[in-house]
Amino acid sequence: MSSKDLNGLRLLPNFVEAGIDSIKIEGRMKSTLYAATTVSVYSRGLRFLESEKPGVWEHTFNELAPELEKIPHRDYTEASLENAAEEQSIFYGNRDGRSQSGYEMAGRVLEVSGDNHFILEVQNPFQSGHELEVLEFSGSPVGVPVNKIKNLSGEELQQALPNRLVLLPFQQGIEAMNVVRRKTA
Repeated sequence: MSSKDLNGLRLLPNFVEAGIDSIKIEGRMKSTLYAATTVSVYSRGLRFLESEKPGVWEHTFNELAPELEKIPHRDYTEASLENAAEEQSIFYGNRDGRSQSGYEMAGRVLEVSGDNHFILEVQNPFQSGHELEVLEFSGSPVGVPVNKIKNLSGEELQQALPNRLVLLPFQQGIEAMNVVRRKTA
């Protein structure tokens, strides 16, 4: 028995209105993919709120919320963000959130080399033919079709293996330290 994961995205306009200027991702077991996705979604929400009328937030919320389903997580709750936490904020389910998300971390962009490829430090294996998504720092995820995987010597590979460096085709907007995910289901 443990707590569900807090999700305050729907309440973001209330946080801004109340003068809250920072939030913390709780949990010692949160992955790099979890942190990168959550920060990306909340940052995009904050940028929207800075530039648009709060009355149209519901549409943007409906665009952003599905991104939070793409990370391993327990069930979500707003728990004590609006009211006192009650019974429904307790998680009784499977602790392996991977079954819920359908995504896993593929790796991290180490370097962008010119405008034709980037170097990826691979965390989980993927093959030619897969589609990866790069979590940009300031925008929506960028789809990267994996047509060719090369090692650093330029030799073509069929599969990228963990703890290896590979070259992938560059897409506009990709930067060093971007997190890259892969759909698993």
